[in-house]
Amino acid sequence: RARMPYRMQFACFMLDGLLWIIFAFVVIYYTFEQTWLAYDNFAIVGGTDNVMEWWFYLATPLAWSLIIIRVIQNLIQDYQRYQRREPFVLQASLMD
Repeated sequence: RARMPYRMQFACFMLDGLLWIIFAFVVIYYTFEQTWLAYDNFAIVGGTDNVMEWWFYLATPLAWSLIIIRVIQNLIQDYQRYQRREPFVLQASLMD
């Protein structure tokens, strides 16, 4: 991406964000379906008396929902950088 023209970099960032959001919706749809199945069947975690499996299955759609929020935040930042003609952050840091 570093060698691409500025507009192509922006287009790649937008495509990247769109693909993340689409993939997240696919994951949420199918994991929510699995969670609902466990909820309907009153599935209990083995070795326990009243800990429902769906409580743990719910973590996956919730986590991917947080990923969608973060992707949207990054898209907004990239769009603002594009509007100000600032260079994009091409190498992400874990400390940002």
